[in-house]
Parts: sequence; structure tokens; C-alpha cells
Amino acid sequence: MKSRSLLFVVILIVSAQNAFSGINLSEPDGVGGNFVATNQDKSSMAFSPDGTGAGPGVEFFLKYNINPKTFLTIGTGIQTITDKMMKWESFMTTLLPTFEVKVGYKPSTSSKFSPMVFAGLSAFGFQSKFKMPGSDQVITGDRYYDAALLAGGGFEYALNEKMTFQASGDYRYVASSDLDKKPVFWAAKAGLSYKLKESTDNIYREEIEYPVGDSEIASLDDLFMEDNTSVRNEEADALALLFQPEEAIAGSYEESANATEYSGSTESNLFFDDLNQSADPINLESRVSATEAAIADLSSRMAGGYTSASAIDDASFKAQYQESLNKFYAKDFNSAIQMFQNLLQTNPSHKLASNCQYWIGESYNATGRYNDAINSFSKVMDYRSSYKFDDALIMNGVVYMKMGNKTAARENFQQLVSKYPTSEYAPKAMRYLGRL
Repeated sequence: MKSRSLLFVVILIVSAQNAFSGINLSEPDGVGGNFVATNQDKSSMAFSPDGTGAGPGVEFFLKYNINPKTFLTIGTGIQTITDKMMKWESFMTTLLPTFEVKVGYKPSTSSKFSPMVFAGLSAFGFQSKFKMPGSDQVITGDRYYDAALLAGGGFEYALNEKMTFQASGDYRYVASSDLDKKPVFWAAKAGLSYKLKESTDNIYREEIEYPVGDSEIASLDDLFMEDNTSVRNEEADALALLFQPEEAIAGSYEESANATEYSGSTESNLFFDDLNQSADPINLESRVSATEAAIADLSSRMAGGYTSASAIDDASFKAQYQESLNKFYAKDFNSAIQMFQNLLQTNPSHKLASNCQYWIGESYNATGRYNDAINSFSKVMDYRSSYKFDDALIMNGVVYMKMGNKTAARENFQQLVSKYPTSEYAPKAMRYLGRL
């Protein structure tokens, strides 16, 4: 029994690593600890028909963000089960060591309070102590090993940018037990976690969409114009505002007293709010530096030029990803395409792999290779999870419009609105649908 359960623990560790191969277990996104209260369900006890109380325990864990809503935790600690609430008179079972792997999902991450659900596996060693009735003699039993399936839920509450309070409860079924009646446990936890890295939602989504040139803006405007007239109304400005060069918008905003194009325009104000911009023109280089700071921080300050090694570590990947983005922002699109493609070859399962595919599409779009752009944006949707799903859908729609395929454009915009109604691009997609 011991060897079988120990083998199960090893399988747990290997399975966790293989299932989430894009996660570097040596670089957790956060660490934390919990106070634990564990109770064995009365109906599953072969002894002590009066049941048990909750025993105290502690747990320490590492947290890995798979994507903004999904996470993995790996924990270890010590737990106890007693015959009274937080104390023992007749018997106590000590669970040591404990090892847990859980995958959790948070339906919402937009506020400080985030509910969550999770499921996973727990492996543990346990040993029981019994006091003989009428004496202080304690009998210690043999040590055994078992494993349990667990499922539960709870919530997280952000105390500040780094610290989070979490509380949860779960149900555990000891599937590996040799007993006829499988033991059942309940566990309640509460504690704090500390964020070691910036949120993946900020790291991988705060990328600036490249503003296309004036000639392309004019051609996109024409897609929503009737009779090819030169008069634009506010509703037809949505697509132009998405791609309007920042300097032109800022200049029009500053001179609004003398120009009427953006005067009182709600769309213009929303555009500035979305980008957190002031009315002062900001050059593209400074925008790249500011918004990509999170990625740069994670690059481990790698030195030297770009290399197309067959395999690279996480820090090297992020550093080269930043270099590739800089090529894109410098309008060296052919180099950006080659560098992003090389990154995909070195580590196709990296967290940023779908981002690389997306920026290849943006580069093709900027050079007028629209069929290649659509192919690249479509490949983004083939990933199991990505920070660029909604970006790829709206860009596919825009490229299809530029090619004159309004039916395909409508399908992409409708898919964006249906699948990602809370996306920052959903309002724009709905406006485009209203014009198609």
C-alpha cells in the first residue's frame, strides 16, 4: 500500500508538469499560506461513531497563473483530525506530509472580490494516536499513505496590489484507500498570498495596436461611406478612431476650439480614456517603453542580440519577444515576422506563443499581405487559451473589410461580440456590425 501511494504522488508531480508544460515551476506567480481545519465525515468512519471534530493545520503553496482566469496551485503542509473541535481527548490523526495540486477558475477578475472554483488531487501520509480509556497511555499506530480527489470553491479579496486574502472549502474523497468504506474529509482554509509577478493580464495585454498610416485610414473610412462622399458623421468615425495616429488625434483635440471634427465627440473622449492618454502628443517609442515595461522587467535583462537557438528558456523567450515587438514598432515588419516565427519554433507552447502569432498577422497587415494576415490571425484562435482571442477576431474583421469581404467581416465581428462581450473591442465590433 505504501509503495502504491508513493507512486501515485510521483505521478501527480509529473502529470502537473506535463499538463502545464508552458509553466515554469521554478518561477511561481505568487506564494502564500493558509490555516487549515480538517474534519472527517462521520458517515465514513469505521470507528468512533460519535464522529470527529476539526483539527488544526497549516499549508504553504505556490501559485501559477495559466491565464487571467485560470490558475494552478501546488501546496504542502501538515493537517490533523481530532475527536473534539481543535483538540483531542481520545484520538488524533496527523496528516504529514501533505501534497496538493489544484486547478482553479475565477469567473470574474474585474474587481477586488473574485469567487473561484477548483478541483485537484491530494496525497498524504497519516498516523493516528489513541489514548487508552482511564489512563494517559498513548498508542501510536503505523504510518500509511493515501490519495484523495478534491473539489471545492471559495473567494479571493485583493487587499492591495500585492497581498490577497483567500478563503475556501473543499470535499475530499480518498479513492486509494483499501477500506470498504472510503474515507471522506472536509477541509476549510483561510490565509494570505503574495504576488511575485505582475498580473498576466497586464503583462501580455498591454500592447499597443500599431497605428496605420493616413492613406489606410482614408481607405477604411470609405468602407462605411455611402456614395463615396467626403462628409463623415460621428457614427462612421469608429473604425477611423481605432487606427487614428496618436499625434493627429492629440492635435485635433488641442485645437477643438477652431476645428469641429472632434468637437463634443464622445467617441474621441472614449478613445483617450481607453489608452489612458493625455492631450499631449506622445511618440510611438515612448509608448512602447511605457506599456511594455512589464515584459521588459521579466526579460532578466538579457544581453546580446537575437538568436534562433533550437530551445530557449523562459527569460530568453521574453527578452527576444520584446526585441521582436521593438522591430514591429520601428516598422521593420519583415524582421519582426522572421523573429516572431523563430520564437514560435523555439517554444510553441510558451504563454506568449499566441501573441507571436498575432503580431505576425499585424505585420502582414501592415505590409498589405492580407491573406497571410488572415491566416495568422486565424491561427491565434487555434490555441487552447490566449490573451489575443478578441484582438485577432477584430483584426480579422478589419482585414476582411479591406478585402471587400463584408460577409466574413460580419462573422468575425459577431463572433467577437458573442464570445467576448466584455472585451474592450466589443463596442467597436457592434458599431461595425451596425454599418455592414
